[in-house]
Amino acid sequence: MIRVPATPGPRESFRAPLDFTAGDDALLTCIVHDLGENTVLWKKRVPTDEEGDEIAFQLLTAGGQRVTSDKRVSVIHEPGGEVFVLVIKRVVPSDSGDYVCEVNSDPIVRSFHELRVTGKEGTGSGAGMSPEELAERHDYTDCCREANVTTDCLGFCRLSNIIDGTTDADPDACDAQFPAIVRCMADGRNHVPCCVEQAVPDICLEVCRGEYTVHTDDVRTHFSCSIYTPRILACIAEGVEVLPGPPLNMEVLSQSDSELKVTWSRPRVEGAGIDHFEVNLTRLATFDPTDDGPKRPLNDSQELVLPEAMQIQVPPDSNATVIGNLSAYTMYEVVVLSVNAFGRSLGTPRVRVLTLPADATPPPPPKEPPPLPDVRACCVNKGVNHDKCLNSFCNPLMEDDVSLPDLMICAPWAGDMFPCLTNGVDHTPCCRERGLPDPCLDLCSGQFSRIDFRYFKWVPRSLCRVINGMNPAGSEDELHVMRELKAVLEGTLEGCS
Repeated sequence: MIRVPATPGPRESFRAPLDFTAGDDALLTCIVHDLGENTVLWKKRVPTDEEGDEIAFQLLTAGGQRVTSDKRVSVIHEPGGEVFVLVIKRVVPSDSGDYVCEVNSDPIVRSFHELRVTGKEGTGSGAGMSPEELAERHDYTDCCREANVTTDCLGFCRLSNIIDGTTDADPDACDAQFPAIVRCMADGRNHVPCCVEQAVPDICLEVCRGEYTVHTDDVRTHFSCSIYTPRILACIAEGVEVLPGPPLNMEVLSQSDSELKVTWSRPRVEGAGIDHFEVNLTRLATFDPTDDGPKRPLNDSQELVLPEAMQIQVPPDSNATVIGNLSAYTMYEVVVLSVNAFGRSLGTPRVRVLTLPADATPPPPPKEPPPLPDVRACCVNKGVNHDKCLNSFCNPLMEDDVSLPDLMICAPWAGDMFPCLTNGVDHTPCCRERGLPDPCLDLCSGQFSRIDFRYFKWVPRSLCRVINGMNPAGSEDELHVMRELKAVLEGTLEGCS
């Protein structure tokens, strides 16, 4: 209980520690008599240096209003009453610490309330764990590999390695790969609110949102964020347990001159659950500037105006929304986020879409693409048994890498492979439109039995040089095919000897 003194006196008092378990709602009570025109502030003590010697106070509430960005925080207070209860919903271990109930009188009066949060299962898969235990769980090596982080730098792809100094890698040698490493470490969650609450300065916040800039000669060269690294990593270790991941596969379809339909898939990970999805839409006044000139309006009649923003909340069990009352023939940018009581994800990749012109006919709904044929299985069923042919001609994803020697080696099976590639469809019109000569159109239809000189007469003379210069180190079958093709070409093109 605090009584605002009329004359200076003892102004600070301590209360017995309050113990809560992770996932519960914590309530800290402060009773203030004779408040008058003063205001009650709830604050949290936050260390500002690595040793914890310097202390700052983070403002949480003022009067009955929440000031912090943490939406779990609120105040219970009846106007004119003397009781101010600080409420923190679904507490986590990092909420532990000293909280201050302060009256901004002259002199200032304070009471201190220690909150201790112990763990239990329920808020997230890592609820109740210490920061060290949470860090041990956050292994993002697979993400780093997918981002082509080199083996020498994979030590940075486990949070506990960074904290313990056991990465076994030179940071300077891996600096160019840190953008990918940090993106994987943040795991699509927005850790900035936690970092701000831990007094991390703005200049060091980029890692908290999964970004990293390879710095050269700017102010960051002369400002070290290293003393804030433990706080940043603690926020990330806790955040990946409770914050939701970003929605996936977001698409935007223009349905008319005034409506857009936004769809997405649920996140890969949901942390402590999803309260709702947030769709952010911004009207763009101009196209992006180009090297050819300044920004220009989206159309001649549209005035240059400041972007209009719109935010739509979508229930957690829905994965689509239609946004109406938009301007015709106007460019909009859309981003979708996941939100829960602990915070939010990073946004999806931004998508830009143009609404239809007024009185335009809406486009038909997109059709599902047909399933791709199993070309390899077709080739195997037709008796193609050469690995090189199965992995090149019989694999549509690898056809761009097919070489001239592959063509020679696989020629005996051409009559089986090309029908599999065409999947029973005559692609002749497409081939003719792309300028293929008439003798090659048989290949596009898949209706032929074998490759002969009619096809090779269109092969450049360089093919002859390739054959003559080949090192005969292949199998007997391959050598036989090479000799046969060379004989065909020698009878078809002069100078191939």
